[in-house]
Amino acid sequence: MKKRILCICLAAILLLSGCTISFEIGTRPPIEVEPLMFMVPRYLIEEEPSPELQRSIDQIKRLVEANPYIGTANDFWINHIGTNHQTLTITWLAVNRTGRGIQNISFDLSFLQAGEISTIPVELTEELIGIIPDQTATVFTLNFPTEQAFEYILTLISDAMDGTGSMTLENTTVNFIDIS
Repeated sequence: MKKRILCICLAAILLLSGCTISFEIGTRPPIEVEPLMFMVPRYLIEEEPSPELQRSIDQIKRLVEANPYIGTANDFWINHIGTNHQTLTITWLAVNRTGRGIQNISFDLSFLQAGEISTIPVELTEELIGIIPDQTATVFTLNFPTEQAFEYILTLISDAMDGTGSMTLENTTVNFIDIS
C-alpha cells in the first residue's frame, strides 16, 4: 500500500512539476480550456497491456481526472510521467488543447547536456495512437532496445528536470482534423 501511494505521489509530482515540452499553435484565437477527457491509445486497446501497465494507465487516468485543467489553450504538450526498468519503457502524458483533433504526430525529442545534443525521433501515427481529440489527454510509451540506451535517456530527462540540461520538441509535424 505504501509503495502504491508513493508511486501515485511521484507520478503527481512529475505530472505537475516535471519535464514538460510543448509547442503553441500560431495565431489561432484562444480557446476555452475545458476539463480534459482521458483516452487510452489505440495500440494499448488492441494489445492487451500487462497488469503493471494497466495499473499505470489507471493511475494516470485518476491523475488527469483529479487535475482536469492541466495544459494551456492552443497548445499540445508532453510530460514524462514514469519509467519501467524491467521493460526499458518510458511513459509520457500527451495533452491536446489545440482547438482541433490531431493525428500522425512526429517530432524530434532533443536533449541538450554539456553542450551536446541528443535526438530521438518519435512518430505517433494514427494507426498506433489514434486521433487525439481536442481537450484530451492520452499516454504513450517509448521503448528502448538496450538498458544502456534506456539509462542514458533517463539521465538526460533527469538533467532537464534539475536544470542542468534541457529537453525540447523540434521538427514537429501534426495533421489537424476537425472532429464534430
